[in-house]
Amino acid sequence: MSSVRPERDVESILQARARALAQPEVEEARDTEALATFNIGGHVLGVPIDRVVRASDLRHITEVPDAPAYLLGLTAVEGFLVSLLDLAEFLGLGRRGVADVRGILVVAGAGREIGLAAEQLLGIVDVPGSETTPLEVTPALPRVARRRGPHGSDLMIIDVDELLADSRLGKERG
Repeated sequence: MSSVRPERDVESILQARARALAQPEVEEARDTEALATFNIGGHVLGVPIDRVVRASDLRHITEVPDAPAYLLGLTAVEGFLVSLLDLAEFLGLGRRGVADVRGILVVAGAGREIGLAAEQLLGIVDVPGSETTPLEVTPALPRVARRRGPHGSDLMIIDVDELLADSRLGKERG
C-alpha cells in the first residue's frame, strides 16, 4: 500500500508543476515596451517601435537656408521627402563628442512625420516599464531606462506625440 501512495504523490506533483508551467507570463509581457534605439550627440535615444514608419541609411541631405541649427535639412527616404531633426540640438541635450549622421528614423504621429538624425541605428530593445524612471528634461523626454543603452548608458525614451506637438516644428496639419 505504501508503494501506491508515492506514485500518486509523484503524479499529482507533476500535474501541479505542468499546470504552473502552462500559465503564461502575462505580467511581464504587458509591462514591456519595444523601442527602436539610436544615438546622436553622444546620447542614446529610444522611440516606441509602433511610431517608426521607416529606418534607413542617410544618403543625402539638402540644407535649408536660414534654418535653425536643429533642422539639418531635407532628405528623401523611400521616395518620401522628410525634414531631418537633430534631437540632441532640438532638446538642448548638448553634445558629447562629434560624429557623422549616418542614419534616419522616420517617426509618425497625429498625421505628421519627421526624420530623426542618427549617428548610428542601434536596433530594437525591449524595456520593462519597471526599469524606467521619470526624466524631467522636456515633455518630449518623459522617461529614461537606466543601464539599457550600449555600454551601460541610459536610454532616453522619446514621446513622439509631445515631440511633434512642439511649436518649433510648425503648425499641426489637419
